[in-house]
Amino acid sequence: MSSNKRRKVDAPDTPQSAVSAIAARRRLRGTTPSSGESSAVEDSTPKVGNAFSVLQALKGANSSIKREQAPETPSKAKRISNEKPRSEHPSGSSTPNRVANYTSFRLNKQNSRSKGDGTLELRIGEGERCVIQGTYGLKIISGTVTVAGATLSSGETIYSIHAPACHGVPVIRTLERCQLQIIPEKLTSSIQSLARLSPLYRGIWNDSEGKEENETSKKQSFQLVFTPDDALSKSSIQELSSPAEWNKKLGSLVETTRQAERGNDAILVCGPKGAGKSTFSKLLTNRLLTCHSSGVPNTNGRQISGIAVLDLDPGQPEYTPAGTLSLVHVTKPNFGAPFSHTSLNDTSYKVVRCHALASPSPAFSPDLFLDCANDLYDTYKRTLRNCPLIINTPGWILGTGLDLLSEAISRFAPAQVIYMSHDGPAETVEILEAATRRSFSTLPSQPVDVSIRTAAHLRAMQAMSYFHLSKSKAGIADLGLSWHARPLTSLRPWQIRYDGGEAAGVNGILSYDYQARPDLIADAINGMVLAVVVIEDELALDKIRCANKGDEETQSSGVDASYMSYSREGLPTFLNARDGVLDPRYSRTIGLVLIRGIDTASKMLQVITPIPMADIEAARGQGHRIILVHGKFDTPTWAYMEDVYERSNPLATALPDDDEVTSGEEDVQVDDMDAEANADGMPWVEVLRGNQKRPVGSSAWRVRRDLGRSTGD
Repeated sequence: MSSNKRRKVDAPDTPQSAVSAIAARRRLRGTTPSSGESSAVEDSTPKVGNAFSVLQALKGANSSIKREQAPETPSKAKRISNEKPRSEHPSGSSTPNRVANYTSFRLNKQNSRSKGDGTLELRIGEGERCVIQGTYGLKIISGTVTVAGATLSSGETIYSIHAPACHGVPVIRTLERCQLQIIPEKLTSSIQSLARLSPLYRGIWNDSEGKEENETSKKQSFQLVFTPDDALSKSSIQELSSPAEWNKKLGSLVETTRQAERGNDAILVCGPKGAGKSTFSKLLTNRLLTCHSSGVPNTNGRQISGIAVLDLDPGQPEYTPAGTLSLVHVTKPNFGAPFSHTSLNDTSYKVVRCHALASPSPAFSPDLFLDCANDLYDTYKRTLRNCPLIINTPGWILGTGLDLLSEAISRFAPAQVIYMSHDGPAETVEILEAATRRSFSTLPSQPVDVSIRTAAHLRAMQAMSYFHLSKSKAGIADLGLSWHARPLTSLRPWQIRYDGGEAAGVNGILSYDYQARPDLIADAINGMVLAVVVIEDELALDKIRCANKGDEETQSSGVDASYMSYSREGLPTFLNARDGVLDPRYSRTIGLVLIRGIDTASKMLQVITPIPMADIEAARGQGHRIILVHGKFDTPTWAYMEDVYERSNPLATALPDDDEVTSGEEDVQVDDMDAEANADGMPWVEVLRGNQKRPVGSSAWRVRRDLGRSTGD
């Protein structure tokens, strides 16, 4: 029985060799189906849903259960093995027709021309499709194309596209005869350069490992994919596709939004993990942006300038680092993976307001999650009311997670609630539909292929991308972001004074969830990621004051030193034994910092951060205090190993073990003496040689607790 993570195809009568899942997938895709089998593939290929499809199947008839458990026949296995990528509808969707190639044409002298700087010019006819992997800029000289739900016409705009193999690769499809320019990105400032520092970024781009290089390939940051053999040796291409039901719903939502009154067209997308919530939200955002910018007036005369995105998924946010919730004003289509746009302020979007949960899950503080969501929604009503609103939610749809979704739907009263699964659970769908005041609908989950990166890997890549952002704009045509490929240990850190009262750069350190003793706070935060929070009003600290005093009705607006403590290093910490949190109505997050070291002699924190100095000065200029919030952000093990990966074995491709990474120390299996020498003595790094394993009990201990929310009984 298949799941949403992996699929296995068994042919009972044929012996199979031991190959990886990805290699098997590529082998299956490389077989060309006969003309008489295409219809059989569509009818008999099982749909890949989410994990709850199993629960729903158990509630069906006995015959249905038997069909699920029956082994595949050889003929059925053959039909599945001949499955090919789906061709796209002109709107960027998939259709039942199968194609043997990803790119529908071959390059020749008549339809392509390469320039000296690596730019590729294409002249292609109507109805062609083009799959390009890597990072590049797309300029449309003439004609109209669709990409990831967006309809793009000729002009001077250069669209920056990031297409790694670990996400769905956008497909360029022509609606008429077109002339295009594919512009390479500077590899020295590209996100691809991070592959020097981490194996997480290797094997997903236009890599040349194991292939002969020529002068042209060295200059190009992209690769046209024609057949499965053109895909990278360690990954398979997954096209960014949209099922037919998605397309129908997308068209309906665009028309509904065009007719809606101001502030009355919020769309909330929810569903289980891996169902395609983020993908659907991205396609909808791109379609709304290009539709409303096409010059077609709305029926109510409303002028729309951009799309508002309320991102309530702290585990996989689209525009901010993991562990945060945000309200984002998007003005240009999004053609990249989340780790390709981690800046809080870019030319294509702006983070209007952001709050830190300090955790990739809302489970540790459901009340804080709701308070942050309510404040972001209120901010939308005040500042972006004229823009359509898309609300993306986490994939926690059971227990407390279901309660959070129900309360959010009741509070926001969206015009449309879309549940991204036909497989339930039935109880969840019933509760969410009951909470919806207006329109509720369900859509099929996104077809899931074998993923080459786990959720933990993607969060690490997003954090690494954030901290390696370059201050200079050196992207494609100065439109995109740029990155530096230097280990963080080689950067000169900011030095922030933490001693000096109100004149200090940091006015306190607040811990969410686990509260370390004051004598251990320096060890707890050293080498960790913390959120930088601006206190806009002292009322933001009331919940912490009240928790310390044990009086919920106590209100104080003055600075009270009774809730502050100082470690032996002099670090000012908030006493927070009852796990109080900041009030998001009077505070906001402006970014993250990585504590590189603590200089106890000069009372300085050494931090690495991409936060612009102008943002810090603006907050201080308004008289606001700045504090650091420490919580359950993922341990930045990727930062501890950058020097090792760069110096010892730049071509290493072994990915870190998720189970070991969560322990807070990076376990490194090294087989070469240089790597051992480089890793020995590095802080927070433990070197394991040969078959050596960590001793029993060395992993992080996790406390089990009741996540149910108080009902007031």
